[in-house]
Amino acid sequence: FKASKSQTNISLSWATASELNFDYFDIEKSKDGLNFKTIATVKGNGTTSERHDYELVDEKPMIGKNYYRLKSVDFDGYTEYFNVVMVDFDGQRNFS
Repeated sequence: FKASKSQTNISLSWATASELNFDYFDIEKSKDGLNFKTIATVKGNGTTSERHDYELVDEKPMIGKNYYRLKSVDFDGYTEYFNVVMVDFDGQRNFS
């Protein structure tokens, strides 16, 4: 699970080597690294022995530290959390 920033957003990327009875990923975000909220859900590929690459772009990062966590959920409800990544965002925000 990796994160990289640009001038206006933060890109999150990850990959699976294979998937078994896999349903979806929740991408969670926090401003303090402790209290996370789901910002997106990405559908998985069920059962496959092929590699799958995933990506999500956070179009609304907070100025300062942004913490992200990846949660995987199987069809039977089993969940697993992956490492937390942090990006210190100092880019530009678009206002309208």
